[in-house]
Amino acid sequence: MNTELFKEIKATVTKKTEEELTKHSEHLKISVGEVIDMLVSGTSVEDPEKAVDLIRDYISLITNTQNDEQLERTLFAILGFCFNAVIETKKYSFEEAFGAMIANSEAFKKYISKNK
Repeated sequence: MNTELFKEIKATVTKKTEEELTKHSEHLKISVGEVIDMLVSGTSVEDPEKAVDLIRDYISLITNTQNDEQLERTLFAILGFCFNAVIETKKYSFEEAFGAMIANSEAFKKYISKNK
């Protein structure tokens, strides 16, 4: 291990945090330390599917105490941000982006609700 790049730490976290970090680690097939690096320092994930999984799990984690109205407002804002980012690429028409947003939004909301 390159001690210039890595530093071992010991942290005391809630049981829920430990479970979430372990779940992300197993799901993404990376170490818990790498999950922490991604969440805290913004380390990039090149694989789109892994990036989606991490983002979905992270949103689930940070919204798990929101009531239905708060969650809806949060998801609406996220969808708006993502929709605008897709349209700006000019690779997809408005209709294509809107269709994808609708198709994925229900699945995303179910995932978030299931993990509350």
